Amino acid sequence: MTTTALHANETALVTNDKPVLIASNAVESAATAKWLTTDNLTSGTDRVLATAPIKRVYDRHLHLQSQPGTSPTSGTWYLSFDLGSSVADYDCAIIAGHNFGTIGSLTTCTIEIGTDATFGSVTTIATFTPGTSNKRLVSFFGSRYSGEQFVRIKMVKGSDIIPKIGEFWLGRRRHLPYNFDTSLDDLRTSSEVVVFRSRSGVQTNYIMSRGQQRRAGTLLLDDTAVRLGFLVSDATEERTITQFWSECNQGTKAVMFCALPAAAPADVQLMNQNPELDFSIVGPTTRRLNLDLHEAAPFVALES
Repeated sequence: MTTTALHANETALVTNDKPVLIASNAVESAATAKWLTTDNLTSGTDRVLATAPIKRVYDRHLHLQSQPGTSPTSGTWYLSFDLGSSVADYDCAIIAGHNFGTIGSLTTCTIEIGTDATFGSVTTIATFTPGTSNKRLVSFFGSRYSGEQFVRIKMVKGSDIIPKIGEFWLGRRRHLPYNFDTSLDDLRTSSEVVVFRSRSGVQTNYIMSRGQQRRAGTLLLDDTAVRLGFLVSDATEERTITQFWSECNQGTKAVMFCALPAAAPADVQLMNQNPELDFSIVGPTTRRLNLDLHEAAPFVALES
């Protein structure tokens, strides 16, 4: 198990609001996962509600929530994981589709790493203050964690609560080193309706969905890394894209996308994409990346 501080160039990509793509999720390797009122993952009783299984928090569908049952009632809940010995590296966390704002301000909302399944010794890697908001909770770490398999979300309030979570990511972010060459058209939004027109001429719209955002953009990437004068420390720019493509199973898995990781991290979006890598050669060391992403429901613009 190792913790590696990120290179200053990598952390600068967050503070300078460079777009980030997240396809891998270490939580998907979970060997054991439980809703607990105690610290011990091995001997603690799983309090999950049978009709809201924990697999929902890593199925890449925000609208399906997992939650504990109503017995026992508790003001402290842990969603605890043994991610297995082959857990993927992670350097960011996302909690989405939750009800923390609905159940009221939490005294504690943290993500913790334990040295073993008893969580007798823990390290807090993210702290959130959701207050009365159900918006997505996002943390981009200053370190990368390797082999850290015992992880939990700790939720505490002064009264009994039933927390719900739709998606939990421990991701390995793939940062784009520059902004897109053209605008992402951040106001491009679509809705889907079924239109019925009566013979009298009255039209009725039956709303199927509304507020879906589309993000399409082009970005030139130069592996000589002379543009802006630096290279991300652990990978060439081309490798950044090919690793992302591999981690999303060649475009077949939904991914997390954050256009403004410093200014608007809560606007991280679960996106589907065209399952074709459009990364054409335009020069000796330069390629053009074309991204075409469309948001998966529920849509971030409608969250409060």
